[in-house]
Amino acid sequence: MKKKNKGILIFVLLLVVGILAIGSAFAFFAYVREGDIINVITIQGLDVQIISGKDSINLDNAYPISDEDGLEGIPLVFQVTNHSNKTISYTVKIDSDTEKLKNCTLEDGTACLPLSITNLRFSHHLDDEDNYSEPMTLSEEGVVAETITISPGDTKEHSLLLWISSKSGNDIMGHYFFGKLILEGNAIS
Repeated sequence: MKKKNKGILIFVLLLVVGILAIGSAFAFFAYVREGDIINVITIQGLDVQIISGKDSINLDNAYPISDEDGLEGIPLVFQVTNHSNKTISYTVKIDSDTEKLKNCTLEDGTACLPLSITNLRFSHHLDDEDNYSEPMTLSEEGVVAETITISPGDTKEHSLLLWISSKSGNDIMGHYFFGKLILEGNAIS
């Protein structure tokens, strides 16, 4: 009898150890974690790096302000470096981050209301320009700067200010804007 109990005990222990080994191996290989902040993105030889200012393009708890006050804000500063062997022409855009808005909920559990992109004003400064651009209303296309040419090995530093237009009414209060920085470019032959 004792031999039979020892055999069953050894079998059960081996079974438990086997299950634990398979479970921990599965947990080890199945674990995936997405980073919270992306600081450098490289695409086709262009590096985009956030340098300073806000770590994202968000207008939460913001309210309508004048262009003069908007120009006094803290800019999002980013650099674009061309590591390819071709001259590249690119456009800088801001687009609504619908995924972030979809995941936004208020304390009472209701969904955040979107702020129309046409309520936004912006000004852009490129390191080789003297001043910020004239403040403009962001269009549905979200274009901030068009046709910037960068040679191989060069770096361009951008500063971007974004605020809610003073012409927006009180009906926009409690609305949220989450934006994505987009660079669209083409290599120049």
